[in-house]
Amino acid sequence: MTFTDNPFVVSFYGSFETRHHLCMLMEYVEGGDCAALLKKAGTLPLDTARLYIAETVLAIDYLHSYGIVHRDLKPDNLLITAMGHIKLTDFGLSKIGLMNRATLLYENYVDFLDTQQFTDKQLCGTPEYIAPEVILRQGYVVFLDEAEFPEGEEALPIEAESLIKRLLEKDPVERLGTFSGAQQLMLDPFFAGLDFKSLLRQKAEFVPQLEGEEDTSYFDTRTDRFVFNSFV
Repeated sequence: MTFTDNPFVVSFYGSFETRHHLCMLMEYVEGGDCAALLKKAGTLPLDTARLYIAETVLAIDYLHSYGIVHRDLKPDNLLITAMGHIKLTDFGLSKIGLMNRATLLYENYVDFLDTQQFTDKQLCGTPEYIAPEVILRQGYVVFLDEAEFPEGEEALPIEAESLIKRLLEKDPVERLGTFSGAQQLMLDPFFAGLDFKSLLRQKAEFVPQLEGEEDTSYFDTRTDRFVFNSFV
């Protein structure tokens, strides 16, 4: 994290040790996280979800450009800035160097099980967000079950449903983003009309209403988070 410099990734300022602890100095992102927002809102408006997904794609693409795999991508690790934009955090399970020996997976150039794109087969992460190939100890691919989608008035737009299905494809070779990474996602119809180069200049649908720089009201307490996760 000492060399990361991206508007969608939390900044790291330094660290120091006490007798019993290692302390890290990191950027404070005051708007809470997506897990807390989802807990309160239930669901997000489509445009809000689209913006958050797009900014997360850029954050992950930035990390991958340095050979870093996050390995614990989930709503709890997507913080919301005072302006309503996303910053990826929590690199406790991240690993660098997993992408240094990339191999093409398409057109039968190489069997998936032989690929060395990601060679780490360690099982780690938050259980409900772990990709199938990681559980099967087949290693990682760039983008980590059949989902049930709402019907009737609550039905998702076809572009959103299609994007979710392709991102959740169990076979990594068939999964959206495996071949061309973020570029493939950015060209998806779900993001039609969205300018990825000017995301930070776009007004967010949800902007935290903060009383000051030290306002922490958008974060769950540790007790609240533990109780909520116990019933998820």
